[in-house]
Order: sequence, then structure tokens, then C-alpha cells
Amino acid sequence: MATAHIKDTLSDAMSRLRAGGNQSTAKNDETNDTRHLSLDTSNIAKVLVIGETGSGKSTFINYLTNYFRGGSLQNIKVAIPSKYRSVITEQFAHCENNIKDTTQSKTDMCNQYIFVDNASPSQRQYLFLDTPGLSDTRGAEQDNINMNKIVDGVESLGGLSAVIIVVNGTTGRLTLNLRNVIARLRGNLPDVVMDNVIVVLTNAKRHEANFNISSLQLHGTVYPYYMQNSAFSQDPNAWDQAALDALQFDWDASMDEMKRMIETIDTFKTKSVTAFKDMKDIRNAIKALMHEARLEVSQIQKMQDELAAFEHALKQYKTDEVTYKDYTRERVVETKELVDVKYHSTVCRKCDHVCHDKCGLNETTTHGNRIFQRCWAMSPEGQCYICPSHCLYTEHYHARKTMRVKQQKLQDVLHDIKAKYDLASRNKTDFQSRITTTHEAKKMLERALKQKLEEIKHKCAELRRICSGFNLAQELYALIDQLKAEAMMLRNIEAKQQAEEFIRSLTEFCRQLETDQLANQVLPPMRLVDTYTSKPFRSTTTTSSTIPATSFSTSSSENTPNLNMSVLDLITKLNKPKKAMPPTSDEDDDNDNDEKIGGDDDDDDNENTREMPHTSARSTRHFHHHTDNDDDEIGSINDRRKRRQLSTNNNNQNASLQQQYASLTTTELVQRYTDCKDARKSNGILTELNRRSQGKSTGPLVSSTEIGTFARYTQLYSTQDAPTLSHLYLQLQQRISNMTEPDILNISRVPGDLLLEISALYTLIAQKNQQQQQ
Repeated sequence: MATAHIKDTLSDAMSRLRAGGNQSTAKNDETNDTRHLSLDTSNIAKVLVIGETGSGKSTFINYLTNYFRGGSLQNIKVAIPSKYRSVITEQFAHCENNIKDTTQSKTDMCNQYIFVDNASPSQRQYLFLDTPGLSDTRGAEQDNINMNKIVDGVESLGGLSAVIIVVNGTTGRLTLNLRNVIARLRGNLPDVVMDNVIVVLTNAKRHEANFNISSLQLHGTVYPYYMQNSAFSQDPNAWDQAALDALQFDWDASMDEMKRMIETIDTFKTKSVTAFKDMKDIRNAIKALMHEARLEVSQIQKMQDELAAFEHALKQYKTDEVTYKDYTRERVVETKELVDVKYHSTVCRKCDHVCHDKCGLNETTTHGNRIFQRCWAMSPEGQCYICPSHCLYTEHYHARKTMRVKQQKLQDVLHDIKAKYDLASRNKTDFQSRITTTHEAKKMLERALKQKLEEIKHKCAELRRICSGFNLAQELYALIDQLKAEAMMLRNIEAKQQAEEFIRSLTEFCRQLETDQLANQVLPPMRLVDTYTSKPFRSTTTTSSTIPATSFSTSSSENTPNLNMSVLDLITKLNKPKKAMPPTSDEDDDNDNDEKIGGDDDDDDNENTREMPHTSARSTRHFHHHTDNDDDEIGSINDRRKRRQLSTNNNNQNASLQQQYASLTTTELVQRYTDCKDARKSNGILTELNRRSQGKSTGPLVSSTEIGTFARYTQLYSTQDAPTLSHLYLQLQQRISNMTEPDILNISRVPGDLLLEISALYTLIAQKNQQQQQ
């Protein structure tokens, strides 16, 4: 009846909430849940569930399903299949990968889970958006894809009531993967939705959680809750009565935590997610500006190449112009001409030639006179010996002129040479014009590029007002890597130098952006608010005194996430530890103490005042079980010792190899891997190369330059806090990953400065973590 009532209630709610009448989802409305991201759910509490891969988000959704749908340890409701709960009992749409592989992210899509709280008078409805895990095992690129899916999924909800960060509570410190999750949240979620954050620690009881929530260094109010999800993480076929008793206690405690968490969510107001759209629009505008800037940089480099070619051609044409400027040839010719004199001479009018200079005959003015027959120049027959045509005397006359020979210089034009000269002159003028035009265009592009960089700064500042954790430098570093690849293709030395200069200026711009952001960023401090109210401790020993409830009360502003460590101390003192059952696996004996303490705690500190089996009965049953299996236990212990010894020997050998490989340069490691045929040694080399790409190993610092570089980076970043160092580390790790993918042997392409820089960051992060733990 209860199930039918829930189904009818949710079906009616879905009908009221549907916007636009999506006919394609009509059949799914008959079920209890939906996965449609376009659904209008403006009247229900909407909660984003986020966390790193393997943190337990899917198990958390399963516990929510059991809380809202009345599940129990004997009748567990399964919404998302898992390793030991592969049969789905609740009809939710889901997208789960290999449920048997615990190292791989299970969820690949954003899935909506809608519940109705029938225990509340208002029948409040809740939508939980399960998201793909961050710090995915498939790499940084998959994280970017998952983050885009998360942002799109939240944006489609129209509003958001709360953000839940799921963390594995067994983790003793803030891991690099978790830092990555927090950094991505800060860089992609608006500040308005991060004001109230719920942190759920899985695989942990409230008084046993190893993780320190303060190390997350979130900004705003943080509400911690704890969930021991062993009901889904262990094989139910291996449970005995003692295990069932302990699991029942954990189950009830987790359900109480769920109740308090839901009550806290009810106090939150739904906030608009229009900031997500604003962020997306601004980021798209920044990406468009960066794309245009990259194109302009490429165009400037292309123009620089053209200028170099033009100048080379101009130089050649100037040389040709000088070479072909002598396109004429000079020759000297003799010319004859008649000139006036004071005496008379015999002149041939036909040949226009002075036949007898200073003729001795009497001067006559008649041409062809017979007197010319007696001229010295005439033959007896009356023909002239001198004139070229040997004309008759009748063609001659007297004139006061004489013939003079004159030398004259003539210029002969060599037309083929002149053509080359003219062509060289035209090309010289043309290329001078081209150079001038290209220079002007280049200057115009440089001004436009500078303006775009200013626009990017403005957009970045605008985006940081919405999301204070946004950092443009990460996207700019990707652009820088592209520019470096393009610069390597340039042939012109001057163009390559100019490109490298621009890349250096852009890198400095990135560093300045990060510095400005750190200097100008004012974020509220983290405030822990624990809604848990401690109850008086009840002991089963002869001590009947009751611990005052006030001794366990917590203050949200003063206490750490381990709010009830005093309770654990009292349990340890007041309860006599029971002998644990023999281990069923060779995992390790470190869990023995936890089982003892945890078991006593489960028996004695029962918040729901359930009737538990008597201690003496459990002890007797345990004793008989122990006696019957003494031989098996002794054999099992011997086997474990042998395996530990073998494991120790292998570890010593591996440590020796790693120490040897750490003393080799990266180039030597790559070469040794190429020559190596031993699988164990090859794996050791790959491990060392991966450690260097992650900054966990520097390799041998043999030169003073390397030592100075490492010291410079260490000094540069030493003033930053742990979240900033983690953010910078993740950005640099992604850059190195882009260079080495898909093969770590490509690490030889990574500049040595980058490897030293990430090593310095990793070293500083480790120091910060150690200081926090102390």
C-alpha cells in the first residue's frame, strides 16, 4: 500500500511539474523516477551530488533510496547496481559501467533520482542529480567532459537547493585527486551555489572518520554527515549473526544521518542557476576571443614570414637593377661636313664632296664650266678622280667651303638588357609598396591583438565575480602549448624569435593573472555546522554513571570534523574488548583493532535502543567457533606469514630498483626501457617516469642550473596556501599529460623546467599537508 501510494503521489507530482507536455516521456511518468534533464522541477528540492571516482556516490544514492522507500537491512532497495547488489529492485534510469571494476568510474551520465518523503506532512519531494566521478581514471580530458556534463545537468534544473560532496571517509588526508575535485568545483560552480555545502563521508562512522573536513578549505558553510555503507560493500552471503548485528547498528546510524541531512536540506532555499548560463556565455566569449587571438597571432607570424620574403626579394631586385643598369653601348663614328672658308675649292654637287681643296683655277660661279677640265682633280676625259662617284666635270662648281672630318659618340641600346632592368625596377617599386602595406597591416593586427587581450582580462574579471575560483590561466596554458607547436614549424629565424617572444609575454600574462587573482580574491572562511546532537553514553558494565550530554555537545565554529573522539576514548575505557573472529582473508591484521572497537561500539552505543543479543551469549558462541577452528587458524597464520615474507622480499627488490632508476636521467631511462627485455624492470622504469611526470621524483639534479631552477620555483611558490598550490599543480600536470599522451615515453618532449616546476609544487604540497596534520 505504501509503495502504491508513493507511486500515485509521484505520478501526480510529475504531471503537475511537466512543462511543455513532452509526449515522448509519457510512459516513464508511470514509474517512480525520471532521468530527463529537461523536466521542470521548480517546486522540489534539487540537490547536486558530486565527488571523485570511487568515493561512494552510487552507494549514497542507494541509501537515499532505502531511506525514502522504507528499505531495511533484510529488504534492501537497490536503485544502482553494485558488485554485491547487481539486481535492481527500484526502477530508475541509470548509466553504470562495469560494476565489478572498483577502479573505474561507474556513472558516465548525469542521472536524476526523485523521491517523495511520505513521512512529512507536506509530502516534500527531492531531486538528487547523480553525476560522473571527477579525477576519473581515464585522465584529465575525461574530467573536462564530465564537468561539462555536470554543468549542463545543473543548468537544466532551473534551480539548485544544495551541493553534496561525497568523500571517502577512510582517507587520512586530502589526496591529490580530491584536491582536483575541489579545484574543479571552485572553477566551474558559481559562488552562489557553494554557500551551503553538505559533505558526506562514506565508509565511516561519526566517531571513527579519519578524514579531516577542514582540509577541504571550502568557503562558506559546510554541514558534515557520516555514512557507513558496509551493507553494499560486503558480500551478504558471508554475513553471520555477529556481522548482521553490527551491520544493523551501522544501518540505523546511517538512516539517522540521512534524516538529519534531509532536515538540513529543507532549511535551504532554492537558488537560481542563471549564473551557470552567464558563466557559460562568458566562457564561450573568452574562448572565442582566445581563438581569434590565436588566429591573429598566426596571421602576424605569417605576415612576418611574408615580410622576410619581401625583403629578400627586394634585395635581389635592387641587385638586378644595379646589374642591368648599363643596358646601352657607346661607339665613336666619323662624320664629314662642309664648312665655310675664305678660299674657294672644287666641290661635286652630286657627291657633296670637296674634290680639290684650295683649287688654283680662277674662281667661277658657274657650275659645269669648261674651266674645270683643267682642275687638278679631273682626268683627261673630264672625270673626277676624287669624288666617290667619279663624276664628270659638269657636276662640279667652285665654293668657299672645305670638308672637315668630325668624330661623334653614339649610344646603342641593348634591348634585352634594358628589359631586365625595367623589370627589376618595377619589382623593386612593387615590393617596397608591399612591405609598407604589410608593415601597416601587421601593426594593425598587433593593436587588435592587444585589444583582445584586454577584453579577455575584462571577461575574466567579470567571470570571477560570478565564480571566484575561475582561472583563465589554465585555458591560456593550453593556447600556449598550441602556439609552441606552431612556432616549431616556422622556418624564418626572425619570425620564430618573434613567436617565442610573444609566447613568453603570454606566459608572463598568465602568471600575472594568477597573481592578481590571488591578491584580489576575498573569500569567506569555512564554517562547520554539525547538526548532530550527542546522546548520553550507556555502558553495559557495572559502571552505571551517565555521562552528561553536554560533554558531547559540539560547536560548529570550534570543533573539527572528528567531533566525537571523546566518545571513542570512553568506549575504549569502559568496554572490555572481545576476542575477534579469525580473519577470513589475508588482507591484513590492521582491521583487527577496528573490528574490536567497532564491534563494542555497535553493541553499546545504540541510539535507537534496540534489543541486542546479550554479550555473554555472543562471547560463548564466538568461543565455540574459535575452538572448532584452531587448526585452520594456525595454518592460516603461517600462510599469511609466508606471504608477508615473500611480499617483503619483493618490496625490497622493487625499492632497490626504484632507487637505482631515480639516479638516472630521463633520457637514460627512456633508452634503458627501449633496450630492456625484463618485464619487472620495464614496469619499474615506467613507474619512475610516471613519478617524474607527476613531480614525485626529480631525478638526479647534476648541474647548478637544475638546482638553481628547482630552488627558484620552490621560492616562488612557497608563499602560496595549499589549495592554490594544488590548483597550480593540477594545471601543470594537465599540461604535461597533454605532452606525454598517449605514451609516457613521450616525457622526453617535456621541457626540463616543467618537470622541475611540478616537482617543486609537489614538494611544497607535501610539506603543507604535513604541517596541517601536525
